[in-house]
Amino acid sequence: MNRLKKAVNIFSKLSPFEVIDTAIILGSGLASENFPFIKIEKVIKFNEIPYLKNSTVKGHNSEFIFGKFKDKNIVIQSGRLHLYENFSLFEIGLPIAIYGEKKTKNLIITNAAGGINVELEAGDIMMIEDHINLQGVNILTEYQPSFIDMTNAYSTTHFEILRKEFNLKKGVYIGVRGPSYETPAEIKAFKILGADAVGMSTVQEVILANYYKINVIGLSMITNKASGMQKALSHTEVIETGKKSKEKLYAIIERVLDLL
Repeated sequence: MNRLKKAVNIFSKLSPFEVIDTAIILGSGLASENFPFIKIEKVIKFNEIPYLKNSTVKGHNSEFIFGKFKDKNIVIQSGRLHLYENFSLFEIGLPIAIYGEKKTKNLIITNAAGGINVELEAGDIMMIEDHINLQGVNILTEYQPSFIDMTNAYSTTHFEILRKEFNLKKGVYIGVRGPSYETPAEIKAFKILGADAVGMSTVQEVILANYYKINVIGLSMITNKASGMQKALSHTEVIETGKKSKEKLYAIIERVLDLL
């Protein structure tokens, strides 16, 4: 029995649902003990699944929260693993691979990001329309070397509805490896490349989700202006801004679930 098959089998035994309609990944500082839009049925920790470990980063609860949204089966992945924590590509992608093997239809993926576009302010939420992978790796080298089409990696089908209701922005996310924040010169370069926001996650998960043909909706919580655009950067600021603004994010997630 290979590692993925074993992990899927244990996840399936622990899950209260045979089928998952939508998985939701919550990034740094975006976790909660209370999700008003779902009826929680069960919670399991990452490390209850073989080959999956708990995150070492503050603001990532490392748990799967299973619940119902109306008649839909939802799993909220509260936290994620990162390249900068020295986790392997297999470990980083394992939750996505489990969702894919279980034929999950939709993935709402969130992250905390620094705003590069001058129109983005702390507390804004940006729908991701595309990404730039500057993490130096591609997760498909670990899972399944495959020439998949990434033309429509993210769905923006409901953007106009969400823009009108929540003043949602839209833009390109650039993923870097971290853990150090970017230099002002790097941010200037990223802006030239066409990036609107920068973070240290998401792109590997989205590549794998596209391999599994999961419909991806990406949402970036802008927690700060990027390097060179404000006095200093800190992870504490990221967490605090996430905590202050996550209720708006939850309202958007609830609306997306309603639209899917």
